[in-house]
Amino acid sequence: MDCYSISTFRNALNTLTRRPKDGYSSCVKDICKEIRGLSIDDLFIKGAILNNSLPHFRVVKLYFKNSSMNTDRGGGFRLILLINKKFNHIVLLNIYPKLGKLGQENQQPSELVVQLRLYKEQVLEKGNVVSHDVSNLKEIIATAEIKR
Repeated sequence: MDCYSISTFRNALNTLTRRPKDGYSSCVKDICKEIRGLSIDDLFIKGAILNNSLPHFRVVKLYFKNSSMNTDRGGGFRLILLINKKFNHIVLLNIYPKLGKLGQENQQPSELVVQLRLYKEQVLEKGNVVSHDVSNLKEIIATAEIKR
């Protein structure tokens, strides 16, 4: 399984990890711990389903703890993740915290529409995307072409 991201996710991750005193410095480690070792089928059935329009395509929201703030899943991070079984890849769409200075209750439906449009533009149409090693999401592996 390949792991990619769109610009919305990368911008959110940079914002969260920019200032350690805000309490989000464990974000990368917590994300990696949550999804490392899971198969695409595991991810397909995990979390809250936000979009299930095609049999091989699903958008889910995963809940995971913020170890910097010592919160449980309910008070931790929300990861919006697109799973495409047809192309055997996952795409990180957005991440946000539930609590703290940058905390938010939920992502607006209009934000998901924008993220899906970015997925279509940045991943499916252009074919050049940022690829990530799930063991360290901040480390960009390469610009890779998705097999169509």
